[in-house]
Amino acid sequence: MKIVIFIALFFLASFKVLAQSEASDNQNKITCYIKSNARPKGGFEEFKEKLNLRDALRDKIQRPLTLKFILVKIRFVVEKDGSLTNMTVLDDKLNIANDVFEIIKEKSVWEPAVFNEKVVRSNFTLPIKIALD
Repeated sequence: MKIVIFIALFFLASFKVLAQSEASDNQNKITCYIKSNARPKGGFEEFKEKLNLRDALRDKIQRPLTLKFILVKIRFVVEKDGSLTNMTVLDDKLNIANDVFEIIKEKSVWEPAVFNEKVVRSNFTLPIKIALD
């Protein structure tokens, strides 16, 4: 009988420890399945107007004369407070992604994603096409 009680207490104690560790891990978890995606405040049209990447990057872009546009694709994390972190370059043939990310961080404010009525961290992939003419 004493052995059964000891085993039962051991299992109960271990479940409590596991539950506490999962809760602390979930605070910084990046959520993939969300109800409301992260987005720039004011929408994407206002976002594109504010950035004006073609003028901001005019001095840094060295391109062949036949190139009509530049495509840069980056992925970043939108934090719970709307800040942007952990940028990853997915496509960047002219090595300007870091400059683009810095401009986005400076000139835009983001609304974080929502999951189960709670604000969560989320990944966001942003393809950017910059017309050069």
